[in-house]
Amino acid sequence: MATFTIIDAEGRWVVNPHAFPFVDSETKLRYEPGHPMKVACGKDSWLAGQMAAGVIKAAPDPTKAPSKGAAPPAPAHTGSA
Repeated sequence: MATFTIIDAEGRWVVNPHAFPFVDSETKLRYEPGHPMKVACGKDSWLAGQMAAGVIKAAPDPTKAPSKGAAPPAPAHTGSA
């Protein structure tokens, strides 16, 4: 099961795609590598600047079901030949 953090339920999903963490100098939130977080992102915030620079990326909602484009399940094997 994947883990994620919700800081602001009305925020947007973001992820740090790099190999090392970042700390938001305004909110003091730590963005761990590969860990999706739902956070507020004000227009002039530190996070908005990092997203504009491509340092922090928008992430898909990990609580949603996979899209219909997902691979179909593998066929079941009954054991009879």
